[in-house]
Amino acid sequence: MALPKELRSVQKRAGSDLSTQPEWINVASNWQSAVGRGIAIVLLAVTLDVCTARAVYAIPGIGPPATNPNERVTVALAVFGDLPSMFLDTLTRLLEPEIAHTQLTLNVSEQSMPLRVWVDSERKDPHALLVAALDVQQNDAWRLVLVDAARGRAVVRDLPGGVARDRAALEAVGNMVASAAHALQEGLEVASRSVDDALSEPASPKEVAPAPAMSAPPPPVPNRFQVRGGAGFGLASFERREAVSYGISVELAALVERFGLHLALARYRPQELKTTPGSFEVDRTAFSVAAVARREWGALAAELGIGVAGELLQRSAAVANGAAPAMPMLGGSDLVRYGPLIELAGRLRLAPYLSISVGSGWSYFPQQIRYLEAGTTTRTTLASPWPVVALGRIAFEVLLP
Repeated sequence: MALPKELRSVQKRAGSDLSTQPEWINVASNWQSAVGRGIAIVLLAVTLDVCTARAVYAIPGIGPPATNPNERVTVALAVFGDLPSMFLDTLTRLLEPEIAHTQLTLNVSEQSMPLRVWVDSERKDPHALLVAALDVQQNDAWRLVLVDAARGRAVVRDLPGGVARDRAALEAVGNMVASAAHALQEGLEVASRSVDDALSEPASPKEVAPAPAMSAPPPPVPNRFQVRGGAGFGLASFERREAVSYGISVELAALVERFGLHLALARYRPQELKTTPGSFEVDRTAFSVAAVARREWGALAAELGIGVAGELLQRSAAVANGAAPAMPMLGGSDLVRYGPLIELAGRLRLAPYLSISVGSGWSYFPQQIRYLEAGTTTRTTLASPWPVVALGRIAFEVLLP
């Protein structure tokens, strides 16, 4: 059926509006989808970045750089109290090879300042790896404090009875210090308490049980007395024709702490003196007694001595040049001269009971000795030993039990 003209016009406009409506709707839908996808991508990127960061910092060893452990190479050990030098030397000898094997530096000292002040001072050293303090102020109750310098942590170990009861106490101290140093060098922890808590801990309340009765008394604690013997090669100046005498020397020293007495004896090969009228030989035997003072630095030691030296000069029969069987000489065949002596020696310890020493010295003999030709009115001087004698020696020494 045909519609009226007005209705057909309304239908046409309505159809035109309906035909354009889907295009606007599609444009709006596409714009909203693009914005939504962009927001989703940004959120996803932020989420991935945060998660990645959290995952990275959750892995052990990743994070802000820590102090390089290779910079801490010093092991400081201090003794507080009166510890005999023999025990300190033994402890140093136990630690030196262990510490040197790991390329660390060992500093051993005796301190009189408060223990806490010394620990705080050593911890400030940027190269300090381990700070160890051995408190021996009570002979029957030693304490060893081990401090991790980098982390500020400490541990205390009690050694009841000290070395007076347990002769292995020094070895125990050496083992604990060496083990702690090795562990810290590998990045491990050796203590879990703060320095304040560890140092405020009272001594162990456990009392040392009395030693069981024995048929024989326990061996006494080694005293500070030492006896040392040695033998080696010696030389000394003599006379202008025979400038240097060579021979062998033996020595014996008795020391108490840093002071002692040094005895030496040297026998030199015969000196042949050739002169215009003839020739003769002189046998030299030198001896000396000196008071010495010693100073030690680990395996090294130095000694300074002042004393008296003497020489026995024994002249053989002179042989004249030419046909004469003998050359007459004035004076006796055995002459002795004395004078002051000063000597200086350096020593390197090779083993607990073996060392090598190098020494020098000077002696002055005020007596003038001249060998004169007899039978002449002028009394010709054939030889005259120098009054000032320079000495030198190198020897191997053994610490006697």
